[in-house]
Amino acid sequence: MKKKIGIAVLFFGIAFASAFFIKSNSKSLIDYETTTLTVATIENKIVATGKVV
Repeated sequence: MKKKIGIAVLFFGIAFASAFFIKSNSKSLIDYETTTLTVATIENKIVATGKVV
């Protein structure tokens, strides 16, 4: 009788701890704003660094 009660208490304790940690670690959903695509051209520029003699 004691053994069955001990196993039941252990089972419910593990179930409670699992539910508690799952609930506390769950993150809320984050909504991200998206932008529309734009068509553009690629511009190549040469930049000289330092002194130009």
